[in-house]
Amino acid sequence: APAAYHEIILPKDLGKVKRPVFAAFVQWLYRAFPGQEFPPPDVYIDSSTLIELWVLAGRLGVPGCQNDCILAIERQRKKTNVIETAMIRWVYENTREYKRGCCGLRNLLIDQCAWVLDEKWLLGTLDGQANAGQFPRECLVDILARLRVLLREGIKGPEPLADIEERKGSYYWVKEDEVDARETWKC
Repeated sequence: APAAYHEIILPKDLGKVKRPVFAAFVQWLYRAFPGQEFPPPDVYIDSSTLIELWVLAGRLGVPGCQNDCILAIERQRKKTNVIETAMIRWVYENTREYKRGCCGLRNLLIDQCAWVLDEKWLLGTLDGQANAGQFPRECLVDILARLRVLLREGIKGPEPLADIEERKGSYYWVKEDEVDARETWKC
């Protein structure tokens, strides 16, 4: 099928957007209301689409959508016990406009990896390729830095992501009152 069938071309600075991502954005526009879960229980949106939606929402300057995506990505990780490691390279390539440590999506994925992935997974292989090869160098440094913080602070017990919904305003969230979502959380 032609590319036009699979992608929607938006203004140049937004890049190409896959139809499911744009459809998820429309779902969010029409069905996400304060205090209600996104995506709604009767709609399934996979984590990869939510990750791409977070990036699109940032480029459109819609922080509410970004924050709802963070919650949804973490809810799916809890349900499925799957981290979207296959998307990490894409995330790093498509969130370069954020200052280091200021991208909520990167922060969430780094925390998920630091808390959930074990050394057997990182040192293992998938389809004949080393799992760690999925990560750009910058991401591996970020994971290492996060692990150092966790070791230094001596955090014990359940992972901190367990109460993500109570942690609004943390470094995963985009300030709702920001005009430009790319300038969030001045670090």
